[in-house]
Amino acid sequence: MSADDSLSRAEVTDRIRRARALLQEVRDESATPVVAHSAHQADMYCHRLMWELGEETANTPELEERIGVEGND
Repeated sequence: MSADDSLSRAEVTDRIRRARALLQEVRDESATPVVAHSAHQADMYCHRLMWELGEETANTPELEERIGVEGND
């Protein structure tokens, strides 16, 4: 991927938000504890990405409102 093909900031944040919504679904609906825990960890990494981009003001994803997947709000 060249610099000209890179994602815009809005595209990056949108994709991270969508990934977080899916990870939260997996975390909350998985019957396998290790899968739920891994999804939680991945969500925390995504939260950190958003924080690094300046999209989050606190580094406590556990206190956020749940992110809805489009069509499932």
